Amino acid sequence: MSIRAQALFGARAEEPLILVDDAGVELGTVTLADAHLPPGRRHRAFSVYLFDGEGRLLVHRRHRTKALWGGFWTNSCCSHPHHGEAVERAAARRSREELGLEGVALTELFAYGYRAEFEDVGVEHEWVHVFA
Repeated sequence: MSIRAQALFGARAEEPLILVDDAGVELGTVTLADAHLPPGRRHRAFSVYLFDGEGRLLVHRRHRTKALWGGFWTNSCCSHPHHGEAVERAAARRSREELGLEGVALTELFAYGYRAEFEDVGVEHEWVHVFA
């Protein structure tokens, strides 16, 4: 593992993510560091948008120490499924781990691919499944 990968992603740098093609079809695995360091590798991710009974969106501020977009306001919850884990299950797991929510009824709305660079630090190159 490179010194840069270790500095940016810590112990998670070697975490395996699901490598996918341009249509979201699984191709194998890629490390978190290789997925997010330039030029980036397309990998599976999810984004959860939670609403209260009045239709208000729950947002959170990313921890300022995050390598990519630290301190930015974003969706309710987002992450990557583990290899072999269904993306729906991963979204529910992270909603529980990050927000303490049990039994959240999530519906997948759509999935799409995107690529975004964060300054000269790293890249998001994801096939993201969107849940509400």
